[in-house]
Amino acid sequence: MNQPSNKTKNKKRIFLAAGGTGGTTVPLVSVWEELKKIFPHAEYYFLLSDTAFDRDMAKSYKMDAEYLPVAKLRRYFDIRNILLPIVLLISLIKSIRIFFSFRPHVVVGAGSFVQVPAVFASKLFGSKILLHQQDVKPSLSNRICNRLADVMTVTLPISQNDFSTTFFAFDLDKLKSKVVVTGNPVRINSKLSKEEAYKNLKADPAYPTIFVMGGGTGSLALNEFIESNLPELLKSFNVVHSTGGRSAYNRKHARYIARDYFTDTSSCYAASDFVICRSGMSTISELSYLGKMAIIVPIPRSQQEENAWYLDGSKSAIVLEQEELGRVDLVKMLKYLLHKPQVAEKYKQSIKKLMPKNSAHLIAVEISKLL
Repeated sequence: MNQPSNKTKNKKRIFLAAGGTGGTTVPLVSVWEELKKIFPHAEYYFLLSDTAFDRDMAKSYKMDAEYLPVAKLRRYFDIRNILLPIVLLISLIKSIRIFFSFRPHVVVGAGSFVQVPAVFASKLFGSKILLHQQDVKPSLSNRICNRLADVMTVTLPISQNDFSTTFFAFDLDKLKSKVVVTGNPVRINSKLSKEEAYKNLKADPAYPTIFVMGGGTGSLALNEFIESNLPELLKSFNVVHSTGGRSAYNRKHARYIARDYFTDTSSCYAASDFVICRSGMSTISELSYLGKMAIIVPIPRSQQEENAWYLDGSKSAIVLEQEELGRVDLVKMLKYLLHKPQVAEKYKQSIKKLMPKNSAHLIAVEISKLL
């Protein structure tokens, strides 16, 4: 990262703190792309975790980035938790050094642990702060940082109540409350036709398609569930399977299209009649944006369960607990939905109404107000 020169020191500078997983980075990439339309001459920097994953993300998206050592708090006994205060202190010191050099006008976070030292450091320099809450249940990093934020944006209306407390910036005379429902930004091509998608994937156009994904690193439970049903599924469907590299299964079949990871998820979505997936908010946001019929299997005992049961309560998806997968007749369920399109259509319309579709723009507008 190059320090601002005298020619650029008067430009607006925006830091985006993300990293650790694509779940916090990809939405901020969408916001970054929208901000560049509004402020084409501003300077943008990403603060990411010092991992190979985040370095690859920065290279892929051509980000100007700095990297912080970050230790994740494990909510169970783990010897690595002992190092957490030391790592946080190192990250805070490095954040202060970075902010002293660059003096950002606004710092944006989306729930990553990278944002914790960044938010605390930014207050020392009077930066404005916007935090985005993706999931139904507030992330620990947002619970730690929300009182320092000038604006909180949330994916769903239900999350407004979690942040309807006062925000302050070390000045009790400036107490205020501001929570804005924006939805969650996505990066997906919604204009791709089903015919183009089938061609891109080399899928059989005579068969409907199931898209299975377990997140960026895959899901062993979902993989095993699909593999146990695969012979029957392939009699009636194309199966597009993103395994995350967590499967040794290697069935050779023209209608079984498996990859460790699909870079062209737009084609996977466009081709799909049904999606079987986890309930991370990035995935749910994509399903909502595209209006897809989904069977959701949340990670047990995680914040994904709150997301999933919100979908279940709003009749926006079919939710299955991981423990009951072995008792579910998947083929029968999918054939029923296939032959009862009116049932699937109700789910599609419901999930489509969950959140705004121009989320990145709405968040960018809130940032522009802070600038």
